[in-house]
Amino acid sequence: MENFVYKVAILEWVNNTFKFGVFTTDKNLNITSWNKWMVVHTNLSLSDVLGKNIFDLSGNLIDQKFLRFYEQALNGQVIVLSHVFHKYLISIPPEPQFAKYFDKMQQTAQIAPLVHEGKIIGTITIIEDVTERIVKEILLKNEKDLAQHYLDIAGVIILILDENGNIKLINKRGCEILGCDKQQVIRKN
Repeated sequence: MENFVYKVAILEWVNNTFKFGVFTTDKNLNITSWNKWMVVHTNLSLSDVLGKNIFDLSGNLIDQKFLRFYEQALNGQVIVLSHVFHKYLISIPPEPQFAKYFDKMQQTAQIAPLVHEGKIIGTITIIEDVTERIVKEILLKNEKDLAQHYLDIAGVIILILDENGNIKLINKRGCEILGCDKQQVIRKN
């Protein structure tokens, strides 16, 4: 009985508190659960989606191109969809502060078989919103590019050394004066 109580408590936590989107389907890809994160981010309640095929949801929430991943999950594979290649699994607008960078929430998702007593009974999908992290990476890259630009237009050699005297950074003018490629001197003493 105690084990059952823990399972119920975990399920309640996933449904109400978990900071990722989680939904499950049966073998026909009809939705069997839809957590609070999904409700908040899709504006679709559990009663709106329960029993409906994930590819028939309003507004084509999930593109048909993802069907093969669900078929693979139903065959026992765990699929990880990185935002790098797929951008998003479910079409969800980003938080307002990120709308100038993306028109859709950037996501990493996992689609896995849902197994009970050794048999695959459906799928479970977990979605993580990685939009903020991606925007921070973009902004950091832009800052680094701008800093590198300023270093490269300087008319003098600029070196940055670590505590052991190894070159961590050299600007374009430094490479020109030394007659070497940047990669030849980085990490050299």
